[in-house]
Amino acid sequence: MLLNRAIFIDEYNSHYRGSVLEFHEHLVKSHEGYASASYHSTYSRIAGLRKRGLLPLEAGVTVEPTTVLTGISRYHKLEDGGIWVKSNTSKQQQLDAYKQAIAEVIEEVPAVRPIPVDPVSIFDGELMTFYPLPDLHLGLLIHGDEVHHGQNWDVSIATKWITDAMDGLVASAPSTRTAVITDLGDVLHSADDTKQTKSGHHLDVDGRHSKIVKASFDLIRHLIDIALTKHELVYFYSVPGNHSELVSIYLKAFLTAWYKDEPRVIIHEPNQAQQYHIFGRNILGFAHGHELKPANAGEVLAYDNQSIFSDSTHRVFHFGHYHHNYSEEGRICNIEIHQNITPEDAWASSMGYRTTIGQAKSIVYHKDYGEVARATFNINMTKE
Repeated sequence: MLLNRAIFIDEYNSHYRGSVLEFHEHLVKSHEGYASASYHSTYSRIAGLRKRGLLPLEAGVTVEPTTVLTGISRYHKLEDGGIWVKSNTSKQQQLDAYKQAIAEVIEEVPAVRPIPVDPVSIFDGELMTFYPLPDLHLGLLIHGDEVHHGQNWDVSIATKWITDAMDGLVASAPSTRTAVITDLGDVLHSADDTKQTKSGHHLDVDGRHSKIVKASFDLIRHLIDIALTKHELVYFYSVPGNHSELVSIYLKAFLTAWYKDEPRVIIHEPNQAQQYHIFGRNILGFAHGHELKPANAGEVLAYDNQSIFSDSTHRVFHFGHYHHNYSEEGRICNIEIHQNITPEDAWASSMGYRTTIGQAKSIVYHKDYGEVARATFNINMTKE
């Protein structure tokens, strides 16, 4: 079995004097059960821990534990002056270290006990209920005096609104055997504690990133549990968004660990930018909208589903990102853009964007006939 992180770091700091290979050989000789570990896995763990500041670099220096190493600069003194030589850590290496850290964390997540199905429940297997979650932007901070709608907003308010909306939608939904919950991207407002977009745009954020991540875990888990009270099977999808591209990776990793003993919850683990759910003769596509544009959705859906495309009769590609409702019928498939429940922030309000806030929806699909019903929940009817 592998050493835990604390023992691994202690062994490294106590015994490391040469190459990673020498350290690996030390582990093999010193710890029973570690002999099966490959040199590559040892190297990967050391590289990942270095980038997170938990082990010194080869040069003997360290980075702060809250930062990620992106490169190393070395100064070489020459006769006519000097020169800086810089080496960069590739994005793929950063992503690999990120996934390694996630894998270590979720090992400690306790699995939830399965929720039993009410034996008298009767589920309609010919219907499926779809609950889109577009652009929740959890962590967004709004001061009501700075925006046209006057609504304050923070993590606690967002959690209450979203939970109330899901409660209302589940209560009004038919008892379909299958439910599909989809995070259509940007479930978090910010990707990290820099509180900026990739382009450098400043974001108003309610506290530390770790607090917001935990709140998102608790919220999505709670929404799935609500759906389990009405449906026999609950599928969960999450697509990358432009505000927090990696959140879908660690959110689904947590949910997979949490529900690993719950057969009624199916987490779609792959992290493609476009994802699909097949129900009877329906193909439902999911994307955020910052990369694949709605106008090109039909061709992509047809290409990605070649083996079943001719057997399908109802195809809808669902998007977030644009923060308003829009639908269009196409020759190959229909597209639907979903308005989010979250109000406009100070920047959007100052730019003149205006939408109706506090609305969420659910859509019911028949396995043969496509959409047959939908419900809209308006939080303004119930909020304090």
